[in-house]
Amino acid sequence: MEIFNAVADGARKILVRSAHNQGKTFLCAVIASWFHDHLRVRPKDPNWMPKANRLEKNPSHYIQGLTAQKADAFQGRHSAGGLCILFDEASGIEPTFWERAESMLSASKENCLWFCIFNPYDASSPAYFAENSPDWKVFHLSALDHPNVAFKADLVPGAINY
Repeated sequence: MEIFNAVADGARKILVRSAHNQGKTFLCAVIASWFHDHLRVRPKDPNWMPKANRLEKNPSHYIQGLTAQKADAFQGRHSAGGLCILFDEASGIEPTFWERAESMLSASKENCLWFCIFNPYDASSPAYFAENSPDWKVFHLSALDHPNVAFKADLVPGAINY
């Protein structure tokens, strides 16, 4: 709930450190619903929108899924109505994408969010450095707090188990 409150309160940069099978991609999908313009980048093929990589109401109101392959294709997106950039599996996203995201958000002044969620396995990744920066609101999702572990039951199928 604290993460959603931070989004609702207008936090501009949110970083979530998480264990495996906690529902990170689901959390990204929920965050996406808060915004009109949305980019989501993964280091691997996007699997969150299997039938389309873009859902569009009109040209300025859309959700777009991208794969982190070419930083030049990622840059240059701005919107007067707001911008949300989600980095799912952020530890695997190359530094160039982090630089481009920073540039896009600095050009967009209002209703902007950069939301990154990751497994903390790479101490050389930009996610690791962001975690230690005062510019980011940082949250930790512990596997020990997940309902499946806390209640020793399969309450959330497919998630981490006890």
